[in-house]
This record gives sequence, structure tokens and C-alpha cells, in this order.
Amino acid sequence: MATTPSFSACLRLASTCTAASPRPAHPKLSVIEPDLAEQAEAVIIEAISNAVRHAEATSLIVDVSVADELTINISDNGCGMPAENQRRSGLANMTHRAEQFGGTCRISTPVGGGTHICWTAPLASQ
Repeated sequence: MATTPSFSACLRLASTCTAASPRPAHPKLSVIEPDLAEQAEAVIIEAISNAVRHAEATSLIVDVSVADELTINISDNGCGMPAENQRRSGLANMTHRAEQFGGTCRISTPVGGGTHICWTAPLASQ
């Protein structure tokens, strides 16, 4: 009987495939400018990496919606961010990426634990 690979093994596989192949065109996401799409992808990858490497999360939810703005909500069930953690370069990068487009990045610890990231950026007027 085949076993299901671990969460981190799946991410390593996905990361390897993404890094080895050119970025595909996303014709169905044409309302999002390529620069914004690239930054959004980087934010999602950073959040997934943090959840696996630092938070030891076993569950991760990524929700992407597009209306007047691009909104990415990422939640995990990991250990959350310790208050004494002074190293936040990846989180600062997420905030900077949002601010480049006039957006925001809010990072919080839900009541039940884990981490929640809400990253938004307005869509450019066409």
C-alpha cells in the first residue's frame, strides 16, 4: 500500500518543480499585472516555507481572491511566532512587497494558534 508523502516532502517536490521549469503564463489571471503576480507568488512561497521550516505546521490554507484588489489569506496551524523572535526578514519582505503596490500585509496569531497572513494589493486601473 502506498503511503502519502509528508507535507514538507510535497513542498520540496513542488519547489523543485517550480524552480526547474520556466514560469507558465497565466492567461486566466490576466487581470493581475505580471509584476504583481510575481510578488504575490513570492509571498505565498515565503509563507509556505515559514510554515514548514519554522512553525512545524501540518495544515496550511491559501485563499486567493480577486475583486478591486488582490487578496491572499494564508493560515497555518503551526506554533505561531514567538514574541522574542527578532529575525523577521521574510515577513518584512512580504510587507515591502505589498507596499510597493499600495497594499498591506497583516500578520497575526489567531486565538486557536498558528499564524494568519492577510496580504492585499490593489489592481492597477486599466
